[in-house]
Amino acid sequence: MKDVQKEADKQGRVANPFDLQTLPDLLDMGWWEADIERNRFSCSAYTAGLLGFESESIDIEFFYKMIREDYRARVIASISLATKTQASQQIFPVYVANQTVWVCARFKRKDDGYKIAGMIHTVDDQETHISEVASHDTVKNLIYQLNGIATSLLAFMKGEKLDDMVNHILASLVTHFSAERAYIFEYYWETATQSCTYEAVSRPGLEEIENLTNMPCDADTWWNQQVLAQRPIILNTLDDLPDWDVYDREILESQDIKSLMVVPFINQDNTIWGYAGIDIVDRQRNWSDEDFQWFSSLMHIINICIELSKSKAQIQEDKEYLQNLYKYMPIGYLPSKIIYDENGVPVDFVYTEANKEIERITGRPASDIVGMLGSQSNSFHDLPLMVDVVNTKKYVDFDMTLQPYNKHCRIIKFSLRKDEVISLVLDVTDATNTHKALEENEKLLRTIYANLPVGFELFSREGKLVQTNEKALEILGLSEPTSDDVLNIFDHPMIPADVKRKMKRGETVDFNLIYDLNKIRDFYQLDEPDKPLQNLTLKIAPIFDGRQEVVYYLLLIINNTETTNAYLKIQEFEEYFSLIANLAKVGYFKWNLTTNEGFGISQWFINLGKPATSQMTENLEDIYGNLYPEDFNAIAQFYAAATAGEAHSFERELRVMDGEGHIQWLRCTLIARKEKMSNDIELIGVSYDITELKEMILAKDKAEALDRLKSAFLANMSHEIRTPLNSIIGFSDLLAETNDEDERKEFIAIIQRNNELLLKLVSDILDLSKIESGTFDFVRREINTHTICEEVMQTFRNKELPEGVELQFDHDLPEQVMFADPGRVKQVLMNFITNSLKFTHQGYVRLGYELKPDDTMLFFVEDTGTGIAPENIEKIFDRFVKLDSFVQGTGLGLSICKSLIEEMGGVIGVSSEEGKGSRFWFTLPLCLELAGQE
Repeated sequence: MKDVQKEADKQGRVANPFDLQTLPDLLDMGWWEADIERNRFSCSAYTAGLLGFESESIDIEFFYKMIREDYRARVIASISLATKTQASQQIFPVYVANQTVWVCARFKRKDDGYKIAGMIHTVDDQETHISEVASHDTVKNLIYQLNGIATSLLAFMKGEKLDDMVNHILASLVTHFSAERAYIFEYYWETATQSCTYEAVSRPGLEEIENLTNMPCDADTWWNQQVLAQRPIILNTLDDLPDWDVYDREILESQDIKSLMVVPFINQDNTIWGYAGIDIVDRQRNWSDEDFQWFSSLMHIINICIELSKSKAQIQEDKEYLQNLYKYMPIGYLPSKIIYDENGVPVDFVYTEANKEIERITGRPASDIVGMLGSQSNSFHDLPLMVDVVNTKKYVDFDMTLQPYNKHCRIIKFSLRKDEVISLVLDVTDATNTHKALEENEKLLRTIYANLPVGFELFSREGKLVQTNEKALEILGLSEPTSDDVLNIFDHPMIPADVKRKMKRGETVDFNLIYDLNKIRDFYQLDEPDKPLQNLTLKIAPIFDGRQEVVYYLLLIINNTETTNAYLKIQEFEEYFSLIANLAKVGYFKWNLTTNEGFGISQWFINLGKPATSQMTENLEDIYGNLYPEDFNAIAQFYAAATAGEAHSFERELRVMDGEGHIQWLRCTLIARKEKMSNDIELIGVSYDITELKEMILAKDKAEALDRLKSAFLANMSHEIRTPLNSIIGFSDLLAETNDEDERKEFIAIIQRNNELLLKLVSDILDLSKIESGTFDFVRREINTHTICEEVMQTFRNKELPEGVELQFDHDLPEQVMFADPGRVKQVLMNFITNSLKFTHQGYVRLGYELKPDDTMLFFVEDTGTGIAPENIEKIFDRFVKLDSFVQGTGLGLSICKSLIEEMGGVIGVSSEEGKGSRFWFTLPLCLELAGQE
C-alpha cells in the first residue's frame, strides 16, 4: 500500500488503496468462469491456487470431479440452471491435495447465454456452514426439482417437440444424479419385443440405444414381472437381484451397470406400455427416498406428456380423417345458414362450406360457392323447404336436375343445429343415364329374342311358361300358346328326371334331346303332327334374385337336326377314308404355313412313328422327330424354302426309327401352293408305308449275296479240304520212304497239324448243320471261370505260337462260379484265340474275364494284330465271311461263336482299330434265370 501511495504522490494524485486486479486476492476471493459450450473452466490465479490447479484454464469436467460426490450433482445442476437475473450461491466441499476444503461460490449466467461467471472463497466455520448448507440444500433441491417439473410442463404446454423435451429431461437427470445413462423402453407385445426409444448419456461412447432395439421380451423374467406388476426397480448393487434371476444379471453386467433405478410407464387403461430408468456405471449408489421421488416425479410427467401427445396425435388424426372424409367423400356436402330479418322472418340463406364433390358437380371452386346467398343461386326456391326442415327436425330427400350443370342429383336435407341446414348431394347422372340405357337395351333385347334363330323360353320358379319366341314354337311344332296351355316344365315327359333335379338345385344344365312329337300329342295341339324327330341341344340356366334364390329358368333350344345329319355324312366319309388309309397305310395332312393351322389324319402320324392322337404343330421336331437326321434336315429345308415361296414340291423316301432301332420306310410327297384369296401358303402331304417292299428288295439282295457267298464258300471249302488232305497223303508217303528220325518227326508233326485242321473244318460244318436244324445240344452246369480259362491256356501251351507273339493270362484273377456249358465256352474262347493268332505277328494275345455290375460275366481276347477295317466290323460275325482269302479258315467260326453265345443267353461283340489290334468279347449270365432257362 505504501508503494502505491508513493507512486500516486509522484503523479500528483490521491492513491487508490485497492487495485481491481489485486482486490479479490486482498479479500481472499477469486473469480471463475464456466463456458458450457466449449466445456472449459477459466479462473484467476487466486482461484487456481485455492483449488490446486496447474493452469488457469482446464476442462470443466476436471473441476466437477473435484467436488465431493454427495454434493457434485446438486452443484452441477445449479450451475447448469443458473439464470441471468438472479445470482445463485452454493457451499460445497472440494478435494484439494488429499484434503477437503469447503468453499462458497456465487454466480449467474452471462449475457451470451453459454457462460456462467462468479466468485469463490473458502469457508472457515465448517460446522456452521454444514448446518446452513443442509437446510439451504434442502430448499435448493426442492426449488430445483420444482423448477425442473415446471420447465418440463411449460415446454410441453408450449408445444415443443416431444422428443426434444424428453431428451432434455433425461439429460438433466444424468447430470443431477451424476449418472452415466438415462433411458426409456417401450414394449411391443404383438412381437414379444422391447426397444430403447430415448437415451441420454453423460459422455460420448456410452450410447447403447442402437444395441437395444427389438430385444426379446419375456414376461416371466423377474425384471418384467416387477414392471408389469407396476412396481419400481431400485438396485443399489446387482446383489439386490434375486439369486435365481441369472438372465437379468447377465444383461446388466454386460453393460457394466453397478446401480440403477427404474419406474414403469402406465397408459390410460392401466396397462404397462414401457419403463424409464437411470444407470450408474462407474460406481455403486445408495438411492435415497428423495432420489426416487424426484426421479419418479419427472418420469410420471414424461409418461403423462407422452400419453397426452399420443392422444393429441390420435385426435388430430381423427380430425383430419373426418375432415378428409367430408372433403373428399363422393357425396356433395353443402351446409347453409338461414338469414332472418329484424322481425325474425327468414329472408335468405348463405352457403357456409363446400367440399370437393360439390366443386366437381358444379364445376366451380369452393371459394365461389362459400358465402354465396341463396338469392344469388338457382336454389333460392328451397328456402321454405329449409325452414321446414329446421323447424320439424325431419330430413327430406328428392331428385332434381341441376340445369346449369346438366347433372341428375339425389338431394338429402337435414338440420343438426339451429338455423343450419346440411344438404347432401349425390350425383346420380351416371345411374340415371344407365337406367335409360337399360330401358333401351331391354327393348332391343326383346326384339332380339323375338327374332333370335335360337329357341327361347322363360319359365317361372314354379315351372310355368312366362315368355317364348317364334323360333321356339317353330322348333317344337307348337301353335301360339298361353301360359296355361303349356305343360309345366317339371311335368314335361321329355325332360330327363336328373335334369329336373339339377334345375331345382339351382344348377345350369346342358343336355341333348331327341324330340319326338308323338310323346306330347296328348298335351298340345300340334301345327305339324307328322314332323320328324328333331335333334336338339338344350341349356337350362337359373336366374337368381339378390338373395340368390331362383326366380326364373331360361331355356335355350338349338335345332341341330340338319347339322347332325351333315356331320354324320362327313363322319361316315371320314370313317371310310380312315379305313382305306389304315389298310393301305396312307397318311394325309394339310397345313397352312402362314397361319400355322391345319390337321393330319391318324395314319399320317402313325407312319412317322408318332401316336395316332398327335396333332399338327409348327414344331417340326414334334412331327418328324423320328426320322433319320439327314431325312429330317431335308424336310426342314423344304419347309423353309416353301415358306419363302422358293419350293413347291418334295418327294423322298424317308427312314423312320423306332425305339428298338428298327427302320420303317416311307414314300413321302409334299406339295406347297398359294391360296388365291388370302395369299397364304398351304402345304399338302401324303405318305405311304413301303417298308414291306423295301424288305422284299433287301431280302432279294441278301439272298443273292448269300448265294454268291455259298458258291464262294463251296469253292473255298473244296480248297480248304483239299489242302490238308494233300498234305496228309503226301507226307504219309514221304514218312514211309525216309529213315531219318528227324525228318520222320517233322513229317508226323505236319500230318498231325493237317489232321487237326481237317477235323476243325468237319467240326465247323457239323456245328453249322446242327445250328440250322435246331438240334445243337447244350449241357449246362456250374463251372469255374478261372478253371475254364486255365484249361484253354493249357491247350495252346502245347502248340507252336507265331514267333514274337506272347499268349497272356492273369493267373491271379478271382475265381467265379457261373452256370453255362463249359465245352461251348471253351470252344468260343479257343476260336477267339486261334483267330487272333492268325492275324497277330508281333506283341501279345491276352485272355481275360471280369464280373459286370449287371451280374453277367465278360470274357475277352485282346491282340495287337492287324485289326479290322470299320466297314467290316458289322459283318465279321456273318456266315461265309472271310476278310482275308490268304488266311486259312472257312468263314464259319465267328458265325458259329455268335450262335452259341446267343443260344446261351449272352451277347457277343468286337471292337477294333485297324493296324493296332482287336478285342473280341462275349457276356454270359451267371445263373439260369438271367439266361432265360427253365
